Amino acid sequence: MLKHSYLAIGLLLLFLTNTYYTYEESMILGLVDSYNYYEIFQFSPSFPDIDLAFHHAQRFFLPYILGIISKNTLIFNIANILIIILCTIIFHMIINSIGCNKRIKILLTALLLFNPFYFRFYLAIPLMVNDLLFSLGLIIVLYSIVLRKMIFIFIGLSIAALGRQTTILLLPSLIVYFTFLPHINAKRKICLCIASILTVLAIYFSTSVLIKSFAGTSHNTAHMLGLFTWIMNNFNLYELLYFIGISIVPMLIGLLGIFLFTTILIKRKLFNLTHATILLIFAGICSQPILAGPSISGPNTIRLCLLSLPAILVLLGLFLKALEINISNKSYFVIITLIFLRSFHHGWSITSGLYTKNVFILIYLTISLYICSFFFKNYNEQLNQKKNL
Repeated sequence: MLKHSYLAIGLLLLFLTNTYYTYEESMILGLVDSYNYYEIFQFSPSFPDIDLAFHHAQRFFLPYILGIISKNTLIFNIANILIIILCTIIFHMIINSIGCNKRIKILLTALLLFNPFYFRFYLAIPLMVNDLLFSLGLIIVLYSIVLRKMIFIFIGLSIAALGRQTTILLLPSLIVYFTFLPHINAKRKICLCIASILTVLAIYFSTSVLIKSFAGTSHNTAHMLGLFTWIMNNFNLYELLYFIGISIVPMLIGLLGIFLFTTILIKRKLFNLTHATILLIFAGICSQPILAGPSISGPNTIRLCLLSLPAILVLLGLFLKALEINISNKSYFVIITLIFLRSFHHGWSITSGLYTKNVFILIYLTISLYICSFFFKNYNEQLNQKKNL
């Protein structure tokens, strides 16, 4: 157990250095999603007698269950903590199965735990627990892809679909995965494709029926076309650049790493089906807020794109293993410290209110660029050493 004690230490540091808002405080911050989930929670085991936003009502499962257990909103904090612990354990199992060395495993775990826009946000705003439910399902899907354990794909898809409709956008990547999966016959491939589609669509349409009494009109299709509607009716270059910026900045390390490592692996003919599938999963998740456009996604774009973080980090782990990149002890401690310091969000951590959003962004970007440059400097140095042997 001691050899994995860094998981407990990392989780404890995360929980102790976060801020925790009440439901009333989250409403002051303008997080309308929380209101809809709170109404479902309060009315459980009945359904609300008021119309809620369709896409929020469709995610009723977890708030409804929590409302049956307790009417104290602290139950959301407990649920968030438990789901984060589960996510971290399963993520660690994935990284462990890849065969990364201990320093890389700790590094990737730190990048998951201490991203300032990911777990910190959900701990601070506990009623947003549905996003964490989706994340848990996604990590189980990633586990099944990396370890080639097919049954877990359907468990993961079911959990993710109860959390967010975004799960539908995982299907194209899974169809590609099943289609090109070696050592299984065509009949089984077709069965796996159909089963995955039916799993997600069954949950989507059954929840649509169950919420008819308390949900407004569905705008799910409009949310997928929002970008095109905005371009035709309200296009603004500055707003578009800002929208692209807030989609990219939180995932700066991951995006640069994915682009450069993918290029290297393709050139070295090491890029495989698992890499391609996870890359498509990442693209599918990010496509949802981007296709919704600035008018619908707005500042939520950061949070919604960051739902792909586990996929980015698993992919990064696979790339580091394939390229046999190691990290020295001295550099490792510096990078871990910087990742932790970078996580102190101006709104979601215990430093809330101590500095402005702009100061935080400057710190975040500076540290992110340094970490990214470190990885590639380290890779080039090891490549040169191999050439000199």
